[in-house]
Amino acid sequence: MQKSDIEKIIDHLKLIVPYESIHIENINPQSAVFDECKKHINPVFYNYFESKNIIDLYVHQVEVINEIFKKKNVIIVSKTASGKTLCFNIPVVNQILSDISATALYLFPTKALAQDQYKTLSEMLLVTNQNIVCNIYDGDTPKDNRIKIRNQSNIILSNPDMLHYAILPYHTHWHRFFKNIKFLVLDEVHAYRGIFGSHVGLLIRRFMRICKHYGSVPQIICASATIANAKSHAEKLTDSPFTLVEKDGAPRGKKQFLIWNPPIISMGNRKIRKASQEIGIQILGILLEKRLKTICFARSRSSVEVISSTLKQIYDTDKDRIAAYRGGYLPLERREIERNLFEGQTDIVISTNALELGIDIGAL
Repeated sequence: MQKSDIEKIIDHLKLIVPYESIHIENINPQSAVFDECKKHINPVFYNYFESKNIIDLYVHQVEVINEIFKKKNVIIVSKTASGKTLCFNIPVVNQILSDISATALYLFPTKALAQDQYKTLSEMLLVTNQNIVCNIYDGDTPKDNRIKIRNQSNIILSNPDMLHYAILPYHTHWHRFFKNIKFLVLDEVHAYRGIFGSHVGLLIRRFMRICKHYGSVPQIICASATIANAKSHAEKLTDSPFTLVEKDGAPRGKKQFLIWNPPIISMGNRKIRKASQEIGIQILGILLEKRLKTICFARSRSSVEVISSTLKQIYDTDKDRIAAYRGGYLPLERREIERNLFEGQTDIVISTNALELGIDIGAL
């Protein structure tokens, strides 16, 4: 049997990059499983589906939409790039199409993810109804635009910090939005854990109390990567009952996971393991030469800068082919990096978890 290109690259890595041991795990491909939506959705969505070459919805998308139409809080758990965004965009936009005064709040753990989802949602609204107004409301939003966004938006995309500092304390200015709110969407809900998760949980309780004060009880839609305790996690986070949807109907290709254990080396009289960062840079260099699209996650901002600068020094290449992505960049710098990723100009990006939380870059 002929080896695939990836298998050939793995063999090449094993010849060039030192190791003590390597574990390779193969995950078999999965075919798509489709279903028909049993509940009515506005016919304009079919124009959007056609524009995106969507023939049918996956089984998990249909199940989520049906449960939301039953007025239930829902948490959807599925793998990356499985179409979770459609699970909440369709019901939210469908509701606003039937009631143009309706509003919805989307919360994301990072600004970058909000930017990504804003683009996706804007494309949907361009086809379905251009009268529906969606906007990002975060720390990068110009102050001159904030009153207009607050007074005119149907859908606000924000983050927990902004909700805490700039929305809830001034809820009297947001009375139109709170009075008509129908949905609270929490994307990448698995990120809300530990101390951060406790803070977000208290924030959501404040938010729901204010909604009740204005006579509204929004449905909550949560989306998460695959975790074992998704239902109980969402219920503890929001203090609300949930319906769990975890059957994943999206297709996936064959995947191979490599665990690369660096070799033991002598350091004077001591035996130590070769630094994983040094091994990682060697592997990235080979992948760069092969022009393979790659994301390298590092634990800290300093590691991101060290790895990216070392690669750029060793491999004198076009500056856009290697990119660092982390918190602390100016908004324009982040937007430029994200644009290069989406347009395929960047081959390797080294990032903290700022990029991990759900940005959908198909080529990578």
